[in-house]
Amino acid sequence: MTFSNNLLTALLCSVLIPASVGLSGCSTTITSHTANTLVEPASDGENRLWVRSVKFDEALEKSDSLYRNTEQEAYLNSILDKLFPEFKGAMNARILKAPILNAMALPNGSIYINSGLLAVMENEAQLATILAHEGEHFVQKHGPKKREHLIQAAGWGMVGGVLLAGAGIPADLATLGAISSISGYSREAESEADNFGYERLKKAGYEVQEAPKVFNHMIREIEAEEIKQPYFFSTHPKLKDRVTNFESLNNNDTSAHHKIIGETQYLDHFSELRIRALKAKLEMGQYKALIALLSAENTSNGYGNMGDFILAESYRLRDDEGDSKLARDAFSSAKKAGLNIPSMYKGIGLLEYKSGNGDKAANAFESYLKLAEQSDPERSFIQMYMEKLTKEEYEKFN
Repeated sequence: MTFSNNLLTALLCSVLIPASVGLSGCSTTITSHTANTLVEPASDGENRLWVRSVKFDEALEKSDSLYRNTEQEAYLNSILDKLFPEFKGAMNARILKAPILNAMALPNGSIYINSGLLAVMENEAQLATILAHEGEHFVQKHGPKKREHLIQAAGWGMVGGVLLAGAGIPADLATLGAISSISGYSREAESEADNFGYERLKKAGYEVQEAPKVFNHMIREIEAEEIKQPYFFSTHPKLKDRVTNFESLNNNDTSAHHKIIGETQYLDHFSELRIRALKAKLEMGQYKALIALLSAENTSNGYGNMGDFILAESYRLRDDEGDSKLARDAFSSAKKAGLNIPSMYKGIGLLEYKSGNGDKAANAFESYLKLAEQSDPERSFIQMYMEKLTKEEYEKFN
């Protein structure tokens, strides 16, 4: 059944968000936040949406969904202050553990970046692109202004019913995209956030040529995973709009390239988090996305030997034709780069066992058992394989 826009608006305003959220079709004109003034809701509708944002923050705070690292948060917020000096302290950036590529800005100025997005970005200029874009959604009040946000408000009702009833954050964090995700707004609002955010990047001295790369990272993952349905609200065409818009802005920029890229600073803060996020993607079975990321020739990924290991495991677990050789090559690169961890030898052993290379499998399993702690839950699993190899070897000669 299809409803007209007017009917949908009426239903949402009267049932899901009664007289409250200050959206177009539900309230009067909403103006942007004004610089150098106290940032606060300007109407009853905005106030209700603000209160819901605070309650959502509180629910996240009580959950296990956040990375709680004061140094990383301080780094994020120092970039926000650099980009939005006239709104210093009005926004607050936090990190979500979710390994999915996403970010969101709530109507109260809370900005959340998923670890999955931090994992694929390469430098501070790319991070600043996201923070500038999300910050402009807050400054311009795109949440309260845009009718398209009604869909997110409807999702808000479902999310809030779970979160605020004391049940905690759902294991599947996909519902968070119902609030204010990347590309969750109209084309007009997204372009406005791009354009204003771009000017803030320039003014803060960031290398704006890095800006489109952020959204190219997302497009690469969507194409690799062959995602057909909406990627949160970040559908493929909208992400391509982001790239096109930033490339157009760069083409029209006659000023000299700006200087701040900040790769070292970025990796200093997020190297460990990036690896943890990639491991989480591996556990989720996102092998295609990881292979696309870690084998990209035009990306200086900065993952070191752990990147080689995760790439090897991605090939091994995907197990397409030719993946065994690619996995061996990546394992070899990890070893040559000095990696010496139990899980690497476990992976090598399982790869060689499946390929029928008993001696190589046994050698790898022995290396694993030497390195693994006695409390490692995988020890009994590997010992079982060692017993199978011993039995198979005995049967071969008897």
